[in-house]
Amino acid sequence: MLLCVENLHVHYGGIHALRGVSVSVGQGEIVTIIGANGAGKTSFANEYLPAAQERYIYLNADESARRLAAGGLSGGALDVAAGKDMLASVKIEVYSMQQGGYISAYDGTVATRLGHVLCGGELSEPAWMDEQYFLDLEREATLSLAGNQKTQERVMYMLQAGKPLRN
Repeated sequence: MLLCVENLHVHYGGIHALRGVSVSVGQGEIVTIIGANGAGKTSFANEYLPAAQERYIYLNADESARRLAAGGLSGGALDVAAGKDMLASVKIEVYSMQQGGYISAYDGTVATRLGHVLCGGELSEPAWMDEQYFLDLEREATLSLAGNQKTQERVMYMLQAGKPLRN
């Protein structure tokens, strides 16, 4: 058993937020906590999951290393590229910030390019990627933005005025 919580009770002052919650997760299982607003999902996560995450990583470190090696990955830095689903969330947030007047249209262009790099591009699903993959995405975004007139105006303005230009 990787995770076992039995009869968990959480109190906030006089409020009994969780009453006798029990959850167990075995090797290879995925468990989802579902409930209405105010049902205690966040209380459960805040109370127990930080320790569970540490334990999960510790217990499965050897197995994860074996799977990565079997897939042809060895040594070097690896990170998870979230892919197009997370990139879609970034784009929605950028759009919301533009519509709210918090950022300019070009700020949105820069933020979307940054999101593309941080999310690992348009991958169809999350995947482990090596450092060079992210460096290549970063180089592509940097060169693309550096060739844009608005970026060049921003750089020149910053050098001359000592403050950012919102164009």
